[in-house]
Amino acid sequence: MHHRALEWFSRWFGSTWGVIETALVVVAIIAIEELDPHFDPHFFWLLVWLTVYSAVTQPALAFGNEKAAKRMLHLERQNRKLLKQLQALIDHHGVEVSE
Repeated sequence: MHHRALEWFSRWFGSTWGVIETALVVVAIIAIEELDPHFDPHFFWLLVWLTVYSAVTQPALAFGNEKAAKRMLHLERQNRKLLKQLQALIDHHGVEVSE
């Protein structure tokens, strides 16, 4: 379950809508603070929110990057294996390949 949630978050966070929604939330908080300076006069709560948000997103991004790196490594190994098989077929049949 937690892997699915992390995968969902990673996909959302890296998506166009994830970026837009995050930016909109930050802009909304800043707008509220500008409209009512007594709400958070020194932007303390914005900094708290951003710190907590970063503490959640950084490990989630690391998780997503690790999964992507493993997928890429797997694909690279498959490609090498296929290329070796193709080369063996070419060598076996004496086919000349031009570039």
